[in-house]
Amino acid sequence: MKIRFSQLCAAVCTLLFALLPVVLGGCASHAGSGISDARGSAGGADGRPTAAKHSAEVSGVFPLVNGADAFVARMALAEKAQRSLDLQYYIWHGDQTGKLLAGAVIQAAERGVKSRLLLDDMGVAAKDRNLLILDSHPNIEVRLFNPLPLRSARMLGVLLDFQRVNRRMHNKSFIVDGKVAIVGGRNIGDEYFGVAEGMNFADFDVVARGPVVGEVEDSFELYWNSEASVPITKVSRVKVSDAEIQKEVKDLVSQRESMARSPYGQIMRSSRLAKATLNGLPFYEGRAVVVADHPNKVLTRPDDASTHLAPQLRAMVERAKGEVLLVSPYFIPGKNGVDWFAELRKRGVKVTVITNSLASTDVAAVHAGYIRYRKSLLRGGVEVCEMKAVPPAPGEKSGYGGSSFSLTGSSKAGLHAKTFVFDRRWVFVGSMNLDPRSLNLNTEVGMLVDSPELAQQMLGDLERKFSERAYHVELTPDGLQWTTKEDGKIVVLKSEPKGGFKKGLMLRICSMLPIESQL
Repeated sequence: MKIRFSQLCAAVCTLLFALLPVVLGGCASHAGSGISDARGSAGGADGRPTAAKHSAEVSGVFPLVNGADAFVARMALAEKAQRSLDLQYYIWHGDQTGKLLAGAVIQAAERGVKSRLLLDDMGVAAKDRNLLILDSHPNIEVRLFNPLPLRSARMLGVLLDFQRVNRRMHNKSFIVDGKVAIVGGRNIGDEYFGVAEGMNFADFDVVARGPVVGEVEDSFELYWNSEASVPITKVSRVKVSDAEIQKEVKDLVSQRESMARSPYGQIMRSSRLAKATLNGLPFYEGRAVVVADHPNKVLTRPDDASTHLAPQLRAMVERAKGEVLLVSPYFIPGKNGVDWFAELRKRGVKVTVITNSLASTDVAAVHAGYIRYRKSLLRGGVEVCEMKAVPPAPGEKSGYGGSSFSLTGSSKAGLHAKTFVFDRRWVFVGSMNLDPRSLNLNTEVGMLVDSPELAQQMLGDLERKFSERAYHVELTPDGLQWTTKEDGKIVVLKSEPKGGFKKGLMLRICSMLPIESQL
């Protein structure tokens, strides 16, 4: 029986028209872009994604640097969708931004838009009841990737089947009508869009149009049809009632009203994207290809690289002649990685790594794995920068015309972007960290863009920000030291910038445990 969502749609429409009067107008006007209206294929004859089939053609990408722009883009694109919404995420919180975007998906479904949500069952950790409310709409289908066996006792399910459920889908993509896509590091949640009260993330993704969108769609189709992707109705026996749906409607109305009155609502209204159309944005043009793990990665041995995207990126880095910049919030190179970076340095390639400090990381266990290799990296000639745990001043602008971090008064900012620049020409943006979990256990997706203009813009922007937002780590005869600028003055620390008692305790405990392969 078709469930009625008219009240919900009215609430979401009010929010959209209040905050996004002309955002990205004309998104559906790119029928002549060369992208077929049909959904992408599930892959080539061998079952692998048909990536790079458009590699000789030009696509366009626009960087989403600050959280407000990134959220406005997703909401506006969902509102403009005419045919399909395909969303693939590791985390989708039930907080302010999560509820608002879920409402936008339902509103699109009421217009007849076919919407598919592919969510990682461990990462999302949403109640089945909430997912079933979405799935109950005839135009929305929800699938869970590698679902846990026990729905009501999730952690017990993890322990009973750890070897399987330890492998997760970390991919992040947002595809509209097969013509526009967002790919990058952001999950769906307040901390990724600058709304959270505590920690917010400095993150990065891109809006893409042109032939590369077909490749993003191909990757989504491959995952959607994977044996690891299971309809929510197949794994959950929970029943949802009309009363529960009505309660969700009321919650979304309340969420819309509080967001519209909040300081973040004002930031959204003043966002660069809230005053532009898709055609009016300064897209960076260039060849672009999608690189992605095969979904069977979670079903094969971690050391079976035949399903991995990492070798594709490694081949790109090995062709670098002058410079490699790696931004990874969770960075554990391992001995082989240290040796590889040292070889690049011997060939004259400058290698710079930007990652989190202990003070800015949200996962102290990963930092424990990283510091085992920090001195070896420095001895090998790698430049290492660690981000501070301080947000920028309110209203500060980035080179992309927006603010780079939280503008909502967050007490801390942590790095979450995953982006690499090679030879000031090639830019990778995606979901992959440079750690054992991303490389060997979880699945990832990203986009490689051949654009010297985008690469130069990113490098200049990072150089300006990290001169005062990061510590430059050096190895001296007396040990490690952290150098930075504060109020225009050089400050040198002889001990690691602290992250508080809890992080310090976790760091010490994890340093003694043999868990690096799981980080």
